[in-house]
Amino acid sequence: MTYDDVKKFQDEKIKNKPTTILILGKKEMLDIKTLEKYGTVKYLTLKNVFGY
Repeated sequence: MTYDDVKKFQDEKIKNKPTTILILGKKEMLDIKTLEKYGTVKYLTLKNVFGY
């Protein structure tokens, strides 16, 4: 596999597609205003994330 293969894959399959970013931590320790620059911030419970 070459760099060109990886670049082609990224351009065809990943580039300009929606992404999800998961950040785990205490809400009061996070800079929500900065996170909102990347999109909608959604709060999940432990059950949502881990299933318990």
